[in-house]
Amino acid sequence: YEMGADGVVLVPPFFFPHVTTNGLLEYFRQVFTESVPSSGGALLYHIPQVTGVPIPMELLSELQDAVGDKLTGVKDSSGDRNNLLNLCQGFPDLRIFAGVDDLILDGLRAGAAGCITAEGNILAAPAAALYREFRQGQDPLVLQDLLVKASVVLAHTPFPVALKGLLAQRYADAGWAEVRPPLISLAAEDQFVLVAALRELKLL
Repeated sequence: YEMGADGVVLVPPFFFPHVTTNGLLEYFRQVFTESVPSSGGALLYHIPQVTGVPIPMELLSELQDAVGDKLTGVKDSSGDRNNLLNLCQGFPDLRIFAGVDDLILDGLRAGAAGCITAEGNILAAPAAALYREFRQGQDPLVLQDLLVKASVVLAHTPFPVALKGLLAQRYADAGWAEVRPPLISLAAEDQFVLVAALRELKLL
């Protein structure tokens, strides 16, 4: 916030598994109280397949009571359609963001604010077009189907290695492909196949 950020995204503490909702509430309450200024806000990050710690609905209700408007929303990267829809329906006063491209349209139809996705680093144009068409009252199903197809292509290569390799190709800068261990940079032949597949979809 001191550098000018309007908000941040907070993952739950994940070293200790099977923590209680009360424990998560106290953790986030302290973070919001001590680190989020009154003029700022923060989203909670629901990505249990990575953290092993979900963001339960009851936590959001209790945290809203505890920190008020500092809690601005949730990024749901679980890939669970029902969870995304339940968030949108249960918390219309929060900004709910789809965290995977497959569910952008479903989220918008349910009242989501938009999306925050890793794929947006390379697929921002079709995702933004989908958002614009939806807001204009059109049916962007074709764009949603295109993003689903792209997600299938990207799933064949480990994340985030595929995205880094594609950024290296886009900017003609091999530095983008560098990753730190334990990740391994995308092999040249794999990058070629990935680029060809996305070009076939007219996404590159």
